[in-house]
Amino acid sequence: MKTILRYGFNISLIAFVFSALLSSCNLGENEGREESVWVYLPSKPESLNAVLSSDANSSTIQNYLYQTLQVIDDSDFSMNPVLLIENPKTTILTRGPYSGGMVMEMRIRKEAAWDNGTPITAHDVDYTYRMIKNPFSETLHKRPYFEDLDSIWIDPYDPKHFKFYCKKQYILAESSLTTQHILPRYRYDPDDLLGKYSVTDLNANGTKYLEEGNEALEKQADFFSQDMFKRQLAFGSGPYELIKWDQKNDLLILDRKNNWWGDNVQEEIIGLENNVDQVVFMVEESDVSVKERLFEQQFDIVDRIRAKDYRKFLDEGTLDAHYKLDTPAGNSYSFLGLNMRDPVLNDRRVRQALTFALEKDYLLNTLSYGLAKPVQSPVHLSMPYYNSDLPPYHYNLDTAAKLLEAAGWKMGSEFLEKEIDGERVELRVSFKYSSGSQSAIEIGKHFKESLKRIGVDFVMEAREWTVLLEEIDRRDYQMIIMGWIKDPGLDDFKQLWHTDSYKNAGSNFVGFGDAQSDALIDSIRGELDEAKRNEMYREFQAIIHQECPYIFLWSGNKKLIISKRFDDAYGLATRPGYNVALWKPNL
Repeated sequence: MKTILRYGFNISLIAFVFSALLSSCNLGENEGREESVWVYLPSKPESLNAVLSSDANSSTIQNYLYQTLQVIDDSDFSMNPVLLIENPKTTILTRGPYSGGMVMEMRIRKEAAWDNGTPITAHDVDYTYRMIKNPFSETLHKRPYFEDLDSIWIDPYDPKHFKFYCKKQYILAESSLTTQHILPRYRYDPDDLLGKYSVTDLNANGTKYLEEGNEALEKQADFFSQDMFKRQLAFGSGPYELIKWDQKNDLLILDRKNNWWGDNVQEEIIGLENNVDQVVFMVEESDVSVKERLFEQQFDIVDRIRAKDYRKFLDEGTLDAHYKLDTPAGNSYSFLGLNMRDPVLNDRRVRQALTFALEKDYLLNTLSYGLAKPVQSPVHLSMPYYNSDLPPYHYNLDTAAKLLEAAGWKMGSEFLEKEIDGERVELRVSFKYSSGSQSAIEIGKHFKESLKRIGVDFVMEAREWTVLLEEIDRRDYQMIIMGWIKDPGLDDFKQLWHTDSYKNAGSNFVGFGDAQSDALIDSIRGELDEAKRNEMYREFQAIIHQECPYIFLWSGNKKLIISKRFDDAYGLATRPGYNVALWKPNL
């Protein structure tokens, strides 16, 4: 059996190295748990809505509830059909309205069906993408990957046969268009409010509908985003169903479905595994409590833990009797995000000064325990277009102080001061982080001491994860500590760095970009010549390096702790680093 990643190519937000409560929930050592897998989550998932959510914890759960047209094979990162019979047939078009673009022809498996027994058809696929393109939907983080999809043709004689028509050639066309979770139209649009609005129409007139108002589209977006579809109900075609989300005790329970369509497929298909009866997700934000629960065997998989504790487990073997530790390569990085639209931080010299004032090498050695490497770019170190010529921002308070002076900041009675919009203000930076993150606290305290020496007031503000996400969406912050995680493959910078992605709670929450950087991003997305594309990748990294929208921290291997109660349980290179549907209980 091949190991599979069920994630798509969009990038997911992760909280920085922190782990949620449940100290009153006593599970006992494996008592009544033989057919269940208990999965650790470091924070509350944002939503179970597979179109609206953007955080990694939500995605982890959704991949057992929903399905995609294809999945990524972890062994070689190839695309493999799940809902589809076979891989799409892609043709570059040289004539007609989509000349210079492409068409992808696909057919859904005959066995594929929703839980009510009705077949999964291209109409469900079409609905899913129309929902994403609805300008009133909170889907700006997804739209960059699908913006070139301009028309969906459905065979009038076979509703499982369809074609995607794309206006342009796109470097991630197949991987992005076939790894979106597909939703049942009958559940999420029962009144057919999207019925007359095609993908083509929404592409052409979406902005007009948003500006002038459109009752049907707005009503559908409101219906789709209601709380019951985020935290109470999840209607997907995956092998598991949501039984309970215990908000009080932060437990989410998924049970394997009876009479699931995938059980009727005779051949072995990667992506259709469902070996365990039940998957229980437990939120635990306290680092101390995570360790206690591991010693009591209350977790079967932990994928995020402080490097200090993990190194100790590796060196001392204190978990070896019941767990195995695995460190597959990761594709994530952590960073301090700076709000470039903030009056204090909108000067590039101030952001550069803050970058010089962070003693990153010291913090890396102190906090990573040899399990991470420093980064200074959004591109993974292993990619051939990683720009290794960028000069590091080595810790230098003298340079930081000179940059602040050049930006007009002068020492006042206690801190640096400057007149902004006619008002005398102190140089004060608010640092928001998720409560319970000991690493974030240690970084903040060390940074505070450094900044105090050059006249900067640094204020630390802890937030619950969900509250922090809401504040980020409102752009209500100056500095945050976060991380991004993505799958292997080429980088599409639009989700994180295009100015279009700043609007409507998009993922460019730092407010980076201008016409020049937008044009470069757009050119990269459509450039199929590797050499030309790589040169543009390096140019874009140089712009990021100069503008300092992030203070890049480090990237490390995954730190997995996996129970020995299961066979075929091992770490994966792709996120989140495991797939418990593959595991087989050995008790």
